[in-house]
Amino acid sequence: MPSPDAATDEQDWMARRIEQAEQLHPGPDRDKARRALKSVGTLLGTFQNRGWATAAQLLQHFVEGSGTPVTVEPSYLANYGPVQDSGDTVVGYFRDWLLGARPDSQFGSPILSMRDGERIVIGGDASGPSEDLTERMHWDAAFRGVGDEVTSLKLGNIADWIGEQQASIGGGTTTGYGYLVLERRGDEIAVEGFIDFRITDRYDFATDNWNPGYHTLQHLGLAVPFDIATPLWRRTFRATVRLVNGRPVSVDHAISGTF
Repeated sequence: MPSPDAATDEQDWMARRIEQAEQLHPGPDRDKARRALKSVGTLLGTFQNRGWATAAQLLQHFVEGSGTPVTVEPSYLANYGPVQDSGDTVVGYFRDWLLGARPDSQFGSPILSMRDGERIVIGGDASGPSEDLTERMHWDAAFRGVGDEVTSLKLGNIADWIGEQQASIGGGTTTGYGYLVLERRGDEIAVEGFIDFRITDRYDFATDNWNPGYHTLQHLGLAVPFDIATPLWRRTFRATVRLVNGRPVSVDHAISGTF
């Protein structure tokens, strides 16, 4: 997490924003900005009282206004249901690829034409994975936040709705970058490798569907959106693809390692 951009005293940066809001022309926007800044102060107090340090820092970063990217550790999201579900979805996409049901735009479906004894490496070479992530097979899965759920009238799991991770991240994207070694042995293909995961999100209030006041702050330049990303974390992936007449019919897979 970054340190506060311009001041370590919460009252200093909030005072600057309040002063800027007061300089707006009288009208609905100034009134909304006043109320929204009061709401920010109240919400920060609530986060701090609950011990939600990350949620508080992210909200403060939004209102301070530098727009610089923020790194959040993967472990912070380990128990956040939407993230767990999106990770499972990404793994499922790799499994579908091994079945030949989801061709990759870069690597195609080479498993469908592998010969007995053939060995191929996806996402690197025999020495290891490519450092350039664009050369790795990757799949994305989006997860939804409370703003999306309220807009669609689908609140989902209330525990996620009121948790700190929901207040911090909401919705975003989980991406898995694969490095896989495939070797055909008769009517089976053995797969060994790993998937490097990353979560990304844009902290903003681009529409007024969820919080019109914060949307107004952003629209007026009194708050600035920023990108959030986790470092990569690695999970081991192994699978056995069973073939009938050279075509994959089933996949047994296992993934190990956690956030």
